[in-house]
Amino acid sequence: MPQLHIHIGWPKTGTTAFQHFCAENPGLLAQHGISYFATSRGHSCGTISHAIAKQENLKKHRRQFLEWAERQRDRDMLVSAEGFSGCDPDRVAEVFATDRWDRVNVIAYLRPQEELLEGWYKQMVKWGGKLSWAQYLSPRSAAWKLGDFRPGMTSWSEWCDRNRHTFIPAIFERRHMPGGNIVRDILSKLGAPDIRIEATPRNVSPSAALIDLYLRLPPIEKLQKINRLMVASDHPAATGSGDLFDTKTVALIRDRYDEANEQIRADHFPDRDRLFDLADAGHPSAPSAEGLADLLINTLAETHGQAVADRAAKALLC
Repeated sequence: MPQLHIHIGWPKTGTTAFQHFCAENPGLLAQHGISYFATSRGHSCGTISHAIAKQENLKKHRRQFLEWAERQRDRDMLVSAEGFSGCDPDRVAEVFATDRWDRVNVIAYLRPQEELLEGWYKQMVKWGGKLSWAQYLSPRSAAWKLGDFRPGMTSWSEWCDRNRHTFIPAIFERRHMPGGNIVRDILSKLGAPDIRIEATPRNVSPSAALIDLYLRLPPIEKLQKINRLMVASDHPAATGSGDLFDTKTVALIRDRYDEANEQIRADHFPDRDRLFDLADAGHPSAPSAEGLADLLINTLAETHGQAVADRAAKALLC
């Protein structure tokens, strides 16, 4: 019977890798009765979540989706946007006509807050932001709301209960996923565990050392493009994860969300001792960053010209 699967995120839980795989492999999904819908915003339905956040009229999005759905012959329809986690479920349902499906499944992944907040901060800097991470996590910063999963979890789970849909919460832990692969993990939850998947591209994180260089740069256009080149380089200090916050900050983050996480665990993951299987706080040993600034300057010279590279060198090497 026709089913609709709504993948709602949260951010920094492999959503980009999953969406890219689905958009690039329609034939493989079709072999398992799955059709993947994406709007013009990348490989996801991010355009729709943005429209909901801006309180726009959703009729054109609903029409676009329904016209697409009418052309499909597969059993399952799949949509994905990490922004759905913060949306009003009724507004999302308005677009995807959830009352017309025999079954609706909502899939949500959660990630330890220190990893989520680090990933989101690094993404902001890649977009050109100049806040230090201490400012980013100042006591009144809006960033703290990102790590409180309770409002979204409550909103979506209650909506599913009211409408007799199925809420499928999960924890983003690669070591517990089939092959460490988020794509395989999500597809197994859709009832397609045997889809053959090669290694999927991951959204590689820039290291704390590289982020520090970005913060010291003068304003640079298309810094995200530069970042893609830097993390794809063979410099050992260009990439890193779990290397940004000091031990004290990690402890502060965990303490801030401890009560909320325990409530979520009790409500949705009663078989777990803790919501997240947390490693000891502390920085991993980092490779030497020697030559990283020179590599960034040379990369800027190739992509933006020597004048931009000279300004960067003045800022980084003075």
